Parts: sequence; C-alpha cells; structure tokens
Amino acid sequence: RHYDAWERAVSAYVGARTGQPADALYPLAVGRAVLATCRAAYERWSARADADLTVYLDAALRALASGFADPAVIEPGD
Repeated sequence: RHYDAWERAVSAYVGARTGQPADALYPLAVGRAVLATCRAAYERWSARADADLTVYLDAALRALASGFADPAVIEPGD
C-alpha cells in the first residue's frame, strides 16, 4: 500500500520523540490516526477542490490535535 511508508515514517518519528520503539502501541496509534486524518482531508479536498489541499490538511490535523473536541468545525470553503 502506498500509505504504509507514510504511516511507518510518522510512527518512527513519534517513537524517536517519545523514546519508544516505532512498533509500540503509542507510536503506531499516532501514526495511524495522523494517516487516517490526512486521508479524510485528501478525500474531501478531492471531492470539492475548492481550496488548496493544505487548507484541508490543516483543518483536519487541528481537529485531531484538539481531540475532535468541536464537531461543528466549519469545512474549508464553507
């Protein structure tokens, strides 16, 4: 899969930052959460193409960073 290398890279980065192996639960969970969030942003951007992809990535990653605390986040382009 195309995204496997990206997921491994994020997990390795998180593992290095936390002093854990890249295949420990925390780095894996972060890597997969980031990947899923970016894929959702890409799919939404692809369907609408009304703003730059980075706008969608920024909005999605901010939502992830907040723990998805606000489900009423306005989508880019709205």
